[in-house]
Amino acid sequence: MNAIPFASVPTGTLIATIEDFIQVDSEVMLRAYWRRWTSWRDNSGGIIKELLSNPNPEVVLSLSDLYEAALLRSGHRLAKMLGGRNIRIT
Repeated sequence: MNAIPFASVPTGTLIATIEDFIQVDSEVMLRAYWRRWTSWRDNSGGIIKELLSNPNPEVVLSLSDLYEAALLRSGHRLAKMLGGRNIRIT
């Protein structure tokens, strides 16, 4: 696998630069994981697709943090509904 100088890539073009790099890379698993990512991104809808398609990686990568926060909050509410039992989401 060839190295790419990500530190020198402007934030707004980082995802596109990674995609270009992966298209020519010979690492089969890297391309397979990227296809999974683009499939999820491309098949999402509404605001989720807008967030996943944002050129700023900080916006894209924060989506998983938002999901986690929402799940933890849901787990807390679920625990209250179940009589205060501690629900752990992993």
